[in-house]
Amino acid sequence: MAFSSIHEGLQIIALQNKPGRGLVKDEIYIITDVLNSHQADINSTGSGIRYTHQGTMWDFLHAYTQNQQFVECISFATGILLFILFSKGFTGLSFT
Repeated sequence: MAFSSIHEGLQIIALQNKPGRGLVKDEIYIITDVLNSHQADINSTGSGIRYTHQGTMWDFLHAYTQNQQFVECISFATGILLFILFSKGFTGLSFT
C-alpha cells in the first residue's frame, strides 16, 4: 500500500515518540497533505510520516481503535473465565 489523496484528512495516532517526525506517543494527528506515495505531512512540526512506518511509529486511528477494542474484548472474556475458575475452584477439573 501507499499514500494517496484519499488519505488527506484522515486521523492517525502516534505509537512512539518521534520528535523528528513530529510525533508524540498516543497523540492524534490529521494527515494534511500527501506529498507522494511514501510520505505525508501531518498537523504537527517535523518531517511528516512515511507509509512504511505504519504500525510501528503510527497507525490510522480507525484501525488502531478496532484492534484495541478486539484486545479489550478478549481480555474481558478471559477475565470472566478466570473469575469463574477461581470462584468455583479447580475441583473436578481434569488436566490430562
